[in-house]
Amino acid sequence: MDGKVQITELEKARDTTERRRRKWQSARPQSLEEKAL
Repeated sequence: MDGKVQITELEKARDTTERRRRKWQSARPQSLEEKAL
């Protein structure tokens, strides 16, 4: 059960990161985004 909760948290975090990355990509050049990561 604990592992499942951890995975869900990871998925949520990954989801947020993906959304943030897409926002960055549409707003700024790729190179800047890579530097920020």
